[in-house]
Amino acid sequence: MPVSASPALSAYSTSAFQSQQLSSNGRPCLNPLCHLRGQPQRAFLVRPAESAQSLPRTAVITRGEATVLPAVKAVGRGRKNPDRLVNLRDMLKLKADAFVKAILIAQELYRGSVSVEVGQCFDSESLAQVLSNLIELEIHLSDLDMPVSLAASQEIRKLLEYNNQPAVVRWNTRHLMESMDDELRTVSLFVVPTSRKHYYNEGQLFGLRVASEFPSAIFDIAEAGKCIALGRFTAAVFHLMRALEIGLCIMAKELGVPSDHTNWHNIIEGIERSVRCMASDPSRPTDWKDQQEFFSKAASHFMFLKDGWRNYAVHRRSRFTDEEAEMIFINARGFMQTLAMRLHE
Repeated sequence: MPVSASPALSAYSTSAFQSQQLSSNGRPCLNPLCHLRGQPQRAFLVRPAESAQSLPRTAVITRGEATVLPAVKAVGRGRKNPDRLVNLRDMLKLKADAFVKAILIAQELYRGSVSVEVGQCFDSESLAQVLSNLIELEIHLSDLDMPVSLAASQEIRKLLEYNNQPAVVRWNTRHLMESMDDELRTVSLFVVPTSRKHYYNEGQLFGLRVASEFPSAIFDIAEAGKCIALGRFTAAVFHLMRALEIGLCIMAKELGVPSDHTNWHNIIEGIERSVRCMASDPSRPTDWKDQQEFFSKAASHFMFLKDGWRNYAVHRRSRFTDEEAEMIFINARGFMQTLAMRLHE
């Protein structure tokens, strides 16, 4: 679901973050991992531009390990779960290497053009090297998802087809480096507390049995976890109520109570009536007392959930804190695990 900044999430500038990690005393570091020695692990992934829609490209950093919104092409390529958490070492291998090489190539292009006297043209060997460097640069820019800078590099190659003077490279490379800096500033980073990282990354937050018996609830359970990880606590409670509603409707179906286009209160009252009628039903099963106890307790708990949390989350009557959202998550998980012992889709 859409994620926006909150006081719980600390924002960083991508270019500032990368320059902090990749430079020392103002000089580019050829080994970005050197900055990890003795430092807490952190990491990030980036939302690709084509999937951002109305949101800015967004990344999320966690202390300890990291997570984010859908991963950038370079990070997600070839991975079964591109949205998973990664640590900073993995992130730097995938992203910073391309970033450092792109910067170094751009700087080399600029220095090479300045070293040639004004009015002279590149000889064939020098021109071939420049074109080779531009092609390599474009590969890295593509991996970094920087389309504007990529187009600028391609334009330099086109200009060199009919004008191979160093001035063409000099002035356009300066523009290229400015474009790279501007594009890096379009990416925002957020910090996620390590204590909440598992909410984002774990596959089945309510356990395998709940996932097996209530597959329709998997989506909202996962979304609830992501919302807690990203500090969207009221949204997390909303998704938890949606997941619980699947359990309620399945229990209603088990007892022959209509649940389509019906509010929770009416469904729960119908379940309670059905439970009360079990004792007088001549076709009742042999374990009807156990069933009566189970469904009676479940109906009572659903009424508690409705009055205590669902109505407030759905009807905009309240906002939930991190502690409240995590407490409701634990409660919903335990309750769904109990329902999964007797019910299934």
